Amino acid sequence: MGLLFVGPEPADVPSTWGGHLLVAALFPPQLILIAASGLQINLNIPDSQSLCGLHLYWQALELDAGAPHQVSFTPGLDTRLSD
Repeated sequence: MGLLFVGPEPADVPSTWGGHLLVAALFPPQLILIAASGLQINLNIPDSQSLCGLHLYWQALELDAGAPHQVSFTPGLDTRLSD
């Protein structure tokens, strides 16, 4: 189980769990269930030239009994929409 953060800009915010939040979240984080095989997200993105070049930054925080504060942080992902 974890939280998924998505936003239009990167960030670097230290947390009390020992990691850094790397996303300036646009929406409240979404609760996600992560299978051992990973996570797949399907998005319907409008076919619009106005979205070309848009960056979305993603990061998940996961409950992790082996992490120092029981929460692990993914390294973050920068995606860019293109034509």
